[in-house]
Amino acid sequence: MPAVWSVPEALVAAELATAFPSNAGYVTWVSAAFGPFWGFLEGFLSWVAGVSDNSIYPVLFCDYLKHVFPAAAEGAPRSLCALAFALTLSWLNYIGLDIMGWSAVGLAVFTIMPFLYIVPAGLPEVEVVPRLQEACPCVAETLS
Repeated sequence: MPAVWSVPEALVAAELATAFPSNAGYVTWVSAAFGPFWGFLEGFLSWVAGVSDNSIYPVLFCDYLKHVFPAAAEGAPRSLCALAFALTLSWLNYIGLDIMGWSAVGLAVFTIMPFLYIVPAGLPEVEVVPRLQEACPCVAETLS
């Protein structure tokens, strides 16, 4: 189901990005189609969405960290954890896009690493035939 939404959206974004070679992205596209007011509104709403979305990550990081360091679960340590996380990422963004890009790659690799272990380790535990028998008995008979 995500492909039904994501593929057309990616194709539209690719076409508009080549038609309007600008760093402003959606703001340029909306301004060209509907005028400057709607372009401004798009930029403002994108900013609001970014602020509200990005504000959750320091808290989420501290929630993950409390399982490793229970002392950081609440109070001042939790607040300091969230502040340190936000300031670290802000500092990386401030010093330049190159370091921020490589930091994003490093964080993505760090995030994906557990799955590189969990998926192969869990594959022997998968029971395909019983699941298929529940969903479609005719396919299960063919496979067994």
